[in-house]
Amino acid sequence: MVRDAEAAQKSKPLHQRIGQIKRAKFGIYDFSSPNDADVLLELGAALGMGKEALIIYKKGSPLPETMKQLNRIEYDNVSDLTAKLRKRGHP
Repeated sequence: MVRDAEAAQKSKPLHQRIGQIKRAKFGIYDFSSPNDADVLLELGAALGMGKEALIIYKKGSPLPETMKQLNRIEYDNVSDLTAKLRKRGHP
């Protein structure tokens, strides 16, 4: 379940999430919830470390104008997102 994984991740302190970002080759950041400040912090940390980042957002979700310049995928549902990720070569 995607939601359970997100909830478990967000319960971790920020310094632990930053550590995970340091060890990751790339990250996927979901901007479907516009009021989620944590995803902004995590994306900023990843970009500051020079990590590859992919932004995903559900169709109709407002995306800040600055995010439109970054690598991103707009999706309708989980099946659509999965197909688009596979097409780009991400697992």
